[in-house]
Amino acid sequence: MRLSGCKVFFYKKRIGDIKLSTQLHFFQDSLFLAKTEFSGRSSNEVLKEKIFNLTLKKYVETEKHLFEETLCLEDYKNNILLMDMKNVCPSITYLSGDKKIIGNVITLISEKRTERASKEKLITDELFKKL
Repeated sequence: MRLSGCKVFFYKKRIGDIKLSTQLHFFQDSLFLAKTEFSGRSSNEVLKEKIFNLTLKKYVETEKHLFEETLCLEDYKNNILLMDMKNVCPSITYLSGDKKIIGNVITLISEKRTERASKEKLITDELFKKL
């Protein structure tokens, strides 16, 4: 689905034995969504725990954490950081707390879905007439 004003960039990078696949989603040149998936040669559980601990060390002030498969952190600007460690490839997703940007993106997606449904109905009706 193409949304006007939206751009998506994909990057692949390797840090040591860890492979990163990153998506950056922009609306009117403002980042609103970023997702990084991790994979590596070491066991998945070791990799997941490394990512979990490094992320918490950077963004949370307390010293000890219990490993969780899914953890959601929110800052004072309503930005969200979601760590999903339950999948084969663990991931970290950032979602902007800017309500205006998120609202505009949701509106665009809704309009595109409506447009797509209308086109599908026209095609179905046309096909029905020809049968």
